[in-house]
Amino acid sequence: MSLLAPCKRTRVPALLLLLPLALAARAQPAVIPVGDPPDPPVEELAGGAHLIVLQASDPGRSGHVEGLLLFEVGAVHEPAGRTGLLEVLAGALRSGGSVLYNGLGLDAWLARNDASLEITSGPNGLEVAFRAPREHLDGLLDRVGSLLTTPAYPSTEVEAARARLLERIARESADPVVLADRALREVALGSACAWARCASPAEVRSVTRGEVL
Repeated sequence: MSLLAPCKRTRVPALLLLLPLALAARAQPAVIPVGDPPDPPVEELAGGAHLIVLQASDPGRSGHVEGLLLFEVGAVHEPAGRTGLLEVLAGALRSGGSVLYNGLGLDAWLARNDASLEITSGPNGLEVAFRAPREHLDGLLDRVGSLLTTPAYPSTEVEAARARLLERIARESADPVVLADRALREVALGSACAWARCASPAEVRSVTRGEVL
């Protein structure tokens, strides 16, 4: 059964749905679009992935290459009762490194070569963002590939990722804007809807390293 099947449609006043945005919003300067940019070329790779190459000049980062890998698996795909699993996985994946390149060694290589690598999880996807000078791009891609194919997931890093998530949950539980947003999503979609679920401390504590693997 689809994870979105339990979601219900409830009429909620538009002003009520905008309340969290109104509480958190800051004044932003108006942006006037000047035409739409052309669609970038898309190449389908042998494994079914799609490659999109964007070329742009950036005087502040001349000679650097940036990339973003998107995996369509996120919090809404987590099994019922296992909220927080993907966020723990993302945190332990980045800090734990791979079988070939451990986390500390990876951090040192990135710092030494003016490169960066971030892994984040969201409602509907996992993102791997990277940046490196052109001359170190091959080395970075080698490390990204190793990280994705042979992750180490050491127990210490799984526990550290769990602790970071529990700290975030505690902060958000005291934030009225976050609480209002959660309540509105439950009213609009139903508490059983995957898009309305939030990671709970009890479920995060129950996540095991075996599930991450």
